[in-house]
Parts: sequence; structure tokens; C-alpha cells
Amino acid sequence: MNGKKLLTGLSYIDHGYIEESEFDAFPEKGEESPSRQKGGRKYRKLLLIAAVVTAMTVFMGAAVFSRWSDSMQKRYNPSEDAKQQAQKSGLSVLYEDSASDGGSVLTATDQGITVSLVQSIVDQSKAQIVLRVEGFTPEEDYGVRPNVWMEVPATLDGEEHFWVSRTAEFDDGITRNLDGEWVYGDGTAVEENQDGWQKGRYVKEDGSLELVLFYYFQDTSGVNLGKEIQLHFTGFGTTTDTGKAASTSDKMVEGSWDLRWVLEGSDSAIRIEPNVRLSDNVTLLEAEIGQVTIKTLYQTDTYWHGWETLESLSPGLAGIQLKDGTMIQCHPAGEGYQDLEGLIYFVESTTFQGMVDLEQAESLVYYDGWELDDAGNPTIPVYRYVPIS
Repeated sequence: MNGKKLLTGLSYIDHGYIEESEFDAFPEKGEESPSRQKGGRKYRKLLLIAAVVTAMTVFMGAAVFSRWSDSMQKRYNPSEDAKQQAQKSGLSVLYEDSASDGGSVLTATDQGITVSLVQSIVDQSKAQIVLRVEGFTPEEDYGVRPNVWMEVPATLDGEEHFWVSRTAEFDDGITRNLDGEWVYGDGTAVEENQDGWQKGRYVKEDGSLELVLFYYFQDTSGVNLGKEIQLHFTGFGTTTDTGKAASTSDKMVEGSWDLRWVLEGSDSAIRIEPNVRLSDNVTLLEAEIGQVTIKTLYQTDTYWHGWETLESLSPGLAGIQLKDGTMIQCHPAGEGYQDLEGLIYFVESTTFQGMVDLEQAESLVYYDGWELDDAGNPTIPVYRYVPIS
């Protein structure tokens, strides 16, 4: 519902009903109920009007700032300030209301299926591309998920090998609640069968699916921003999990869907050189903090063998502390020796369930051991803070 529709609806409400409304507010502890105060009816009327104005503000505000795709909202759960910052910097671009220019193709239809670009979140390190798929309704069952075929590779300014890793996944409508339990968007528990396979809710209320593509760039210097990306889809179907790391796929519809547009993004970041000793072997030399990617550079005194066995450098970066005390968590997405002879080690981390508001960023947060209970078991992590400014 938009503000205009809300006002239209309100115009049909008789003012007598508003005047005579028995809408009461709950009084604060120790206060007299508004209905018992002088002018109680007028108070109720004003309160009702205030509620209507608030509702209008929520609806209108949502139209401006809260139209993020389900998958990106769920992935980052950003504050409104972080959303605005992401949109102003170009990190997040919403395409649903955008008009295609002469060289862009933002939607394609074939075999009764329409694929449309919805949103992108792009920085120097990676591109996250959200698309809507309409006209394809897959079976929803335990361990069954929709799949997309892209036999023709994506290109960036005609170059196929612009990425080091890529994934494609449909939003399954599943998330975790505050207790860490798997739930659907409405808060109900996720359905699982006796084999432990979950049943996703891939089909949205409007019958569409949400497809998310992830591309992690080879060159993370920012050179990929502003280049034309082309995507080529060749089919849709389902994949069924049949066992541990085993599945079967069925292409149900074959066709051709081609999209192209200029890949906008952001290179906004805070860059610091703290040169801080973190342990008896690790010194933090540099850090680059973006809204969704944090790059850190370290000096190790001696060669650290853990990276050969896919271990993360310790102490590890836990997240970014904001000025209000909130910590935006992150996890390593890639790491290794940048200069083996000089023992210079890099880690690139990505945020989850949060997005860094750069204006509020206060400290880098590192794991610094664990508090132990009486039996010597680890209980609560201990953090060390490195100021950003």
C-alpha cells in the first residue's frame, strides 16, 4: 500500500466515527488513563490521527528505503541508515523502477518465463545480483530446490574469467531467529522430514522466485566497477538431494534469457595503518573497511603453516564495532600469503547479518581467547578492540 492509497481509504471514514472512537492508549505506570483525564475524548481523537500519520510515514518510508530484495534484506538485515548509505555510495542499486537505457537489457522472456534484474550489491571484491523469475513454479518438497542453467558463461566487458568463484542460489525463505533456530519468514519452524531434509518456501506470494548470483572478483582493486556485465540463462529446473553430497538435477524448461547492464558499485571504505601487535606472531599492518567487505594485511614473524590446512589466521577478525555498541559480525572469505618471502599475509572478510555504517564505525574487533567456567570449558569469547580512528 502506498501513501496515496492510504489517504484514499481514509477519505471514506466518517469523521463521526473518528470523533467517537474508543481508541485508548495504555498509560505509563503511575499515570492516569487518558480516558479519565480532562479532554480524554479529544486525546483519543488526536492519538488516532497520530497513529494514521505514523502509518502513512511507515508506508511512505518503506517505499523509499525498505524495498530491498528478500534475500539481501535477510542476508544483511541493514539499518535504514546503512541502506541509505549503501544506496548513496552506489553499493546497492535497485532496478525495479529503473528505465533501461539504450544499451541495457534488464528483463528477458522466453518459454513463458520472465527473468528481471531486481537489485545488485557490488563493491571492489564481489558482486551480488538479485533477479526475479516469473512463470516457473517448481515443486516444493523436502530436499528439492529450484535450479538454473548457465551453460553460456557470464562476461564482464567481454571477459569470461573475471571471477575466482561463483554461485547461484534461489532464496528458500528460511532464516534463523534470535534463538538460532531455523524458521520461515513468518516465524514458523522449518519443516523437516525423517532424513533431515528441509522444505524450502521458494515461491513468493506473487508466484515469483528470487535468484541470487554471487561473483567474487579476481581483481579486487575496483577495476570491475563500471563495466558491462552480460548474463546468459539457458534453462530452469530442480535439483533433489539424494544423500550426503549427492543430488540429481532435472532441467524442465530450456530456452534463452540474456541480460546486460553496466555493473555499478562502490569503492567507499575507511583505510587505516594501525601497525598493532595482535599476538606473539601477528602484527596488523593495514585495514580497509567497507560496508560489506573488510580487507586486512598482517606481518607474521614466522611462517604460519595453518593456511596450508585451510585454517584461518589467529587471532581472527570477529567484526566491526559501531559507536552505539553494535558489532557487525564477519567471517573470512579468502586469505593467504600475499608476499611469502616478506611474510605478508592478507585476509578478506565479508559481513553477515549486518552492514557497516562507515560513519559509525569505531573499532576492529578480534577474538582474544575465551572466558572459562569452573570446569575449564570455554563459555564467552573475549574480544580485543583496535580503534579505527
